[in-house]
Amino acid sequence: MVGQGEAARRLALHGGARRCLARHCVAQQGKDFMTDVIIRIERKLPIPPSPRTGNNEQQYRVFFEGEEIGVWRVPECSAARWLLANGKAERADTLRTDRGLHGAVGWFADRTVSEKGSPRHVKWVAMPPRVFTGTASGEN
Repeated sequence: MVGQGEAARRLALHGGARRCLARHCVAQQGKDFMTDVIIRIERKLPIPPSPRTGNNEQQYRVFFEGEEIGVWRVPECSAARWLLANGKAERADTLRTDRGLHGAVGWFADRTVSEKGSPRHVKWVAMPPRVFTGTASGEN
């Protein structure tokens, strides 16, 4: 039988997203402690009247420490990137949602959801930065 600490350590080493059966797990590996980072996700309701055509993707509002940090289509992955960029978490920390999904922050930050075929996590590629070569009127 594996204890909660051992199970959490295996999950952190594996890096995959899994459903959590335990209420909370704080992993310990040697002297390094990994922190649980908890986010709350709410479905963003469309402003009525909702258009029947055009972009109708569902978006989700994400809250961290009681404050809204963003609105995204893939909330877990986008929130993980935000947490890393703003110094609120480290890649080895465990991201937990109020939906019961959890995994390493770094694992979520490196992925997004592809909905081609059946939905699945795929490698996330950042958009290249835009390079401006002049003004809008063409003058330099």
